[in-house]
Amino acid sequence: MQGSATQGHVAKAFGVPLVAIKRATKLYRERGPAGFFVSGPRREGSKLNGEKLELARALLVQGYGLPVVSAQTGVLSDTLRKAIQAGRLPAVKKRRTPQLKAGG
Repeated sequence: MQGSATQGHVAKAFGVPLVAIKRATKLYRERGPAGFFVSGPRREGSKLNGEKLELARALLVQGYGLPVVSAQTGVLSDTLRKAIQAGRLPAVKKRRTPQLKAGG
């Protein structure tokens, strides 16, 4: 008979976890076949909120490096780097240390 297999039977037959079958079935019922080809909604970060963003911006403008800003704000330096790449924070200006001249 067609259509008489339960989700449990399908999971056992294909060696897939039952919860994966249930999630896929729910997705198919809600959105149809196109639902499998749409990426999920983008999540917003909660670590770099407005208050910490302003503090990080102020420290970066003053010339502090990412490790210092990370320690002061409690936000990972990788999160700060991503915010800089996204344009939400100003870029870090690399400082050049003066070179000693050889000879004399």
